[in-house]
Amino acid sequence: MNQVMANQAVEIIVETSRCRHVVSILSRESVLAVDCEGIALGVEGPMTLLQICTNSGDVYLFDVQENRELFSEGHLKIVLESNEILKVIHACPYDSAALYHQFGVTLQNVFDTQVADTVLEEHNGRLLVSSLDLQGLCQKYSSSKKVSDYKEQLKIQYSKKDGEFWAKRSLTDEMKSVAEGDVRALIPEVFEKQKRIILNSGLQEKFRERVSEIIKYYIDDEVRKHRYKRRFIIVNQIIDSINEKRDTRTVCSDFPEDSDEYEALKRIDYREACIKSPFIDRLKTESILYLIINFLEMKKGTKLNGFHFRYFPVSFTIQIKRYQNWQKMSNKSSKMLFYKKLMTNTLLKLL
Repeated sequence: MNQVMANQAVEIIVETSRCRHVVSILSRESVLAVDCEGIALGVEGPMTLLQICTNSGDVYLFDVQENRELFSEGHLKIVLESNEILKVIHACPYDSAALYHQFGVTLQNVFDTQVADTVLEEHNGRLLVSSLDLQGLCQKYSSSKKVSDYKEQLKIQYSKKDGEFWAKRSLTDEMKSVAEGDVRALIPEVFEKQKRIILNSGLQEKFRERVSEIIKYYIDDEVRKHRYKRRFIIVNQIIDSINEKRDTRTVCSDFPEDSDEYEALKRIDYREACIKSPFIDRLKTESILYLIINFLEMKKGTKLNGFHFRYFPVSFTIQIKRYQNWQKMSNKSSKMLFYKKLMTNTLLKLL
């Protein structure tokens, strides 16, 4: 465990009376870091734990799986809906969805660090910005490491082996380390640095609008449709530019992974890519294959130089090798079937 974490207070809150007392302490703060854990957390995926960190580094883990009344009778709802306390959260849509649909809590006065990074990158000329995980965010905006050393190890465990990981009780030391690290990482350094750049760049209004949008993403259908339409237009503009300006001998790997072109190829629906042109159709297929290979590299911890099929299971290899016959598939339904089989086999191998 990181030494900085070991030297600061961490408390697990289960009792309603203790929760009310802690909320009275938290209500004196102007800024809090907040995060949630759960089982496929979202509209229906149950929230099991809520973490809050103060600016001084004290962390409270609210066990809402054991006591759902912590939000109402314990007054947690008051803190989360307060316009006087700023809540710093990294990528809050799923947290917001779970809080709203499961506990009737509507987040107010939020500083979303993922949204902040997106707005800042767009200000620097990017059209499509890929999401940063918490580790990447800290590397970009912080000089110290506060994310738990256990985070990547446990992420693999609960995403691949045990989907109900965050429902386990009692909380292990590793689980507590990850939970507290996820909030301690956000304040004060990451938050203060992003806030300063946003203010200096005059991006406050745009940032507020985007945060409001992301909070409501799984709450308001109209907001979700508006956000989807905006992204759809941008993706298609970039794809059309590739189609018009790039040589048809271009391959997906010609685009840097941090480029708008690569991001657009990842995001365009494969059915729309088929309609655009055979060139875009091929690039989309390549982007899927590269994503698969990159994921397997990460999973196996070894670098695959190109398409080295010997690293893949036989049934999976057959599906990838069929890519070589892609241009011979003139029938659109055949291409759709290929995509479905490819992605199905991929998911089966990665689950």
